Amino acid sequence: YELLSSEQQDNPILYEKAGYCSERIKDFSGAIKYYKRAELFDTDHSWIYKRMGLCYNQLKDPDNALLYFIEAEKREPENSNIQSQIGHCYLELKDYKNALEYFFKVEFMNQNSHKVWRPIAWCCFVLGKFDESERYYQQIIEDSPTHFDYMNLAHLNWCKGNIEEAIPYYLKCLQLMPDGIDQFLLSYNEDKHLLQEHGISQLDIDILPDILRFKNEDTI
Repeated sequence: YELLSSEQQDNPILYEKAGYCSERIKDFSGAIKYYKRAELFDTDHSWIYKRMGLCYNQLKDPDNALLYFIEAEKREPENSNIQSQIGHCYLELKDYKNALEYFFKVEFMNQNSHKVWRPIAWCCFVLGKFDESERYYQQIIEDSPTHFDYMNLAHLNWCKGNIEEAIPYYLKCLQLMPDGIDQFLLSYNEDKHLLQEHGISQLDIDILPDILRFKNEDTI
């Protein structure tokens, strides 16, 4: 495709195929280069913009990914996958308000999709919409929870002032963590600032892991 595109420099299909091949071998920067060339000639910009958005996602560049997914959205406003990708870009950028708006759109457009429950629940928690967040986390717990879901539900209950309800969820999370307490503490420490923002004191945040260690040993 590189050879053909060098011979037929006005053929966007060749650039698109070279770009897709580059994607498949994880040369995402190379793929973007070809897609940008295709963009100059092709009229099917929606497909190109979606591919470029995905490539920028792989390069951990949510700002540029967002730009291209928004361009794709203009051409396919009813595409729930594009809406979801935009929501995740906003989530990566910690713009939780806009992320939540897009995830709600996805849920409305696809009532059977459970994939947006987690990002909706998390965004609601960060934004202080505790009751709404709890409703989604309870649905997740009843469906197919992970250890992170139990941690997040514990965070939520603690921030609501229900430490007695939070501790069993923390313990469940700790017991399900593949690498035990070390992995638990890594995730817990990443969320400390959110607990503080929602009114939990630094002292209580520092003490909780010791309480969990004691209670976890007591249940073994």
